Amino acid sequence: MKGAWLPLKRKTYDAIGSLIFIAVAVAGLLECRNFSDSAALMPTFTLGAILFLSVIQLLMCSRVPDERAHINLKRMGIVLLALLLYVGLINVIGYYVCTLLFIAGLMFAFGIRKKKTLIAVPVIFCVFVFVVFAKGLSISLPSGVLF
Repeated sequence: MKGAWLPLKRKTYDAIGSLIFIAVAVAGLLECRNFSDSAALMPTFTLGAILFLSVIQLLMCSRVPDERAHINLKRMGIVLLALLLYVGLINVIGYYVCTLLFIAGLMFAFGIRKKKTLIAVPVIFCVFVFVVFAKGLSISLPSGVLF
């Protein structure tokens, strides 16, 4: 099955999604006012970026072709299964190993077959996360049996 047609037009889904993200970002920003300055820094930055990008997405909806939305159910199922496995295994095998497998597995599932790319992208991402969180911010991520 290549995919299924959804009942609404693509620009409608884009607009609905943008409005949902705008509402969540605004609610999160209001909640961040209750945090200390240091605790509110990262959530405020992240939610501000989400708000900014969602407003851009909402404004760009008028440029989307007037066509019905199409969804690839097989790919959606692969992503949902991978996410469930990722969440279920993160505390068992650790963040870094689980993230390496998650990223490489999804890349492979979506057609990337170059071994260098399948290895380099997840490793570079995990090294970046390690440097930023473990070293820079002194935040430990879940460690499991393997790492």
